[in-house]
Amino acid sequence: PCTNQAFAITTVGGALSLYGTSKTATDIDLNNPTDASGKITSVELYAYVTLSNCKVATFYLVSGTNYSTRDYQAIGTVIAGSRQTFAVDLDVKAGDFIGLYFTAGQCSESLDLGGIRGRYTSGDRIPCSNYNFATISGRLIRLYGTGVTAEPPPEFIYTACGQLTYSGTAIQL
Repeated sequence: PCTNQAFAITTVGGALSLYGTSKTATDIDLNNPTDASGKITSVELYAYVTLSNCKVATFYLVSGTNYSTRDYQAIGTVIAGSRQTFAVDLDVKAGDFIGLYFTAGQCSESLDLGGIRGRYTSGDRIPCSNYNFATISGRLIRLYGTGVTAEPPPEFIYTACGQLTYSGTAIQL
């Protein structure tokens, strides 16, 4: 995972499995939305069979089952049989989801988990705008992202004398 002392970590997606799915569809993982706005700087995925022309993206819900791409990046070939980590630079806002598309291969996923775990649509929908995705029930793709939040927390220094030193904008409550 990416760490940075000045910024909090943001994560998205995640699952571990030994099964594979092969389809040329765009999948969105709804299991773990991002917990903060910022940048996804690293993605991790497991290919059951080598993936070709793989792209990863961040998605946000427009309404109902319609999603739009916030940002995306091509990562190319993902070699089968081990966890692969790729450096990326993806914009993300709190509540966004991670997804992927590939032209050949099999992405690892978990089966029989129950409930709505994701969305998918045929073909390459990275990027897309206000596009309708179908439901993936009981399956979860193996895709995980980490990164940093957009804004560092403000630094406060308080002395015993009662003075306050602050860098930034102060708002009286």
